[in-house]
Amino acid sequence: MKAKLIKLTSGYEHGLVAGTGRLKRDYLDKVGEIICKRKYKFDLTASFVLMDIQFPDGALFCVEPEQVRILEE
Repeated sequence: MKAKLIKLTSGYEHGLVAGTGRLKRDYLDKVGEIICKRKYKFDLTASFVLMDIQFPDGALFCVEPEQVRILEE
């Protein structure tokens, strides 16, 4: 599914570098492909979701759902 990276949620993300040598913040407002979605459960009531977004140049980042806008399923 296609998605756009719309925000960074913590300060350390501004310094994250992809294998391409570009910073994660350089990919803000860029469209990528969600290639993996994982749901982690702590117990019967608590869980969270993480997704991997890959961009056309090969950059790959782990993001939370609120960091992306889904463009198409």
